[in-house]
Amino acid sequence: MVTPEQWRRSFDTKQAVENDEGVFPNKKLRMQSAPPSEAEIAAKAQEHKKSGTTHPAYVVAFSGIDDENKHVLTQKLRYLGGRACEEVSECTHLVTTNGRRTERLLEAICLGKNIVNPYWIVHGYECRQWMDTLDYFLHDEDQERHLGYNCKRSVVRARHKKVFEDVQFYITPSVEPSRAVLTKLIRLAGGTVHEDRPAPADIARCIETDAPYIVISCECDLRMVQYLLECNFPVYNTDMILIALMRQELEPHPLYRVSTASLARPAPPPSSQPPTPGHPQLRPMPSQPQPHRVKA
Repeated sequence: MVTPEQWRRSFDTKQAVENDEGVFPNKKLRMQSAPPSEAEIAAKAQEHKKSGTTHPAYVVAFSGIDDENKHVLTQKLRYLGGRACEEVSECTHLVTTNGRRTERLLEAICLGKNIVNPYWIVHGYECRQWMDTLDYFLHDEDQERHLGYNCKRSVVRARHKKVFEDVQFYITPSVEPSRAVLTKLIRLAGGTVHEDRPAPADIARCIETDAPYIVISCECDLRMVQYLLECNFPVYNTDMILIALMRQELEPHPLYRVSTASLARPAPPPSSQPPTPGHPQLRPMPSQPQPHRVKA
């Protein structure tokens, strides 16, 4: 039996979750004004052309925005004189609703892109002019506190120097995110990813020359890099890469090392015991067909 007090608390919790922008970031965005029509966009383009004034050629990619809001924002973007694109590498601005650790956000940080919230476009359309990028730069207090980074600071660092410059990597196949995604992000951040496992001589050479060489793996693949672990060479999990990309700061902390507990597990016992010397193992005789007996 549900009491009225329990019902009220449940209803309040439901309302709080539904109105939480961190959980449903697109809900509030749907309350923005209607988009301009194609005729209004064309008229504005002609107005810009006749005035001869130079406008910034802003190219925008979107992340974490649903199709309905994306269409409205794209129309407003076109009205202001910008255009939308799909690839983060082609954009000048990434418009996103939060600072969660996504592939597109990490890519934008590595490339030093402007990362803004959707109201950079919404308010720009309302004021009929581009707004200052810095005033709308992404600041997700909850996510930045949780992940220990500052988006604006990370972008500035990426513009100054690539975080994985002169760093070599080897990534085993079963990691998550996938090896392909990590390879793409590492190369955007200036690193080099090798396809083949490093030979002991290569590791020794890197140690002698102080050339950073980082091996990324997971518990499923530890057998592949066991020869490195036996030499006390550190093997890290994917968090080391992802945190470094978010913060634009390389920290090979021991906390990011892969757990080697799976290597310590004893091997399963053999299915059959080997024969004792001097006592040959007897093989079971094949079963003989029994004569069919007929009841009297």
